[in-house]
Amino acid sequence: MPQIMSIDIVKELIKSCSVGHRRFIRESKAAERYYENKNDILYGVRKSRENDPLRNADNRIPRNFHGLLVNQKAAYMFSAPPLFDVGNETVNKQIADMLGDKYAKVCKDLCIKASNCRVAWLHYWKGDAGNWKYGTIDPKQIIPVYSTDLDRQLDAVLRNYKTRDAVDGKVIYVWEYWTAERCCVYKKKSSSISELGLEAITYLRWLIPRMEACRWLMTLNMALEKCHLYHSTTITFPRMTWST
Repeated sequence: MPQIMSIDIVKELIKSCSVGHRRFIRESKAAERYYENKNDILYGVRKSRENDPLRNADNRIPRNFHGLLVNQKAAYMFSAPPLFDVGNETVNKQIADMLGDKYAKVCKDLCIKASNCRVAWLHYWKGDAGNWKYGTIDPKQIIPVYSTDLDRQLDAVLRNYKTRDAVDGKVIYVWEYWTAERCCVYKKKSSSISELGLEAITYLRWLIPRMEACRWLMTLNMALEKCHLYHSTTITFPRMTWST
């Protein structure tokens, strides 16, 4: 079950990461907007040329080149998703069955999110029946906490998202702090990326439905990072061990 740790530690982490994460959100939203063909040209101020009827046309027509390139890359890389070969046909089939039909779509989603946000995160856990589940998480919700040594390992993850309070139904913003040993959960009433107003949650069962019997197995260690120079995507697996 989730645990409560010193809220001062979490507040200090949020405070130190808030500036960089706000910038990351702005850049990610701009890229996602371009992916949806909502380019900056649509929001510019139209020049007034009322006295020149021959040059009064408004030719602000967006071209979705970014969306086309991202979709093309996702289709090229993951139309046939990566296969796992452990040297045993029976085990290979079990892995394929475990990944399920959504595996190809999840791979494409990771690629699209990484292309727009520079990184994509995968969350996987065990379901109530002991079956393996996984899904993508909005990169704008995630603040990774890396070690300061040369290996730069993923030490912890901060996640924040909007939901409703199970007690009064009001909108709240949940902050989760994940380490290899535990998950600590907090809430605040404002959506700001800051430590102000953060408080611990004492009722936890509603936070992630159907995960109480899952031993809270969660990893956010698959990162798809976009290389800006060559517009390619590389897959990295930070070394991190999670308790089960």
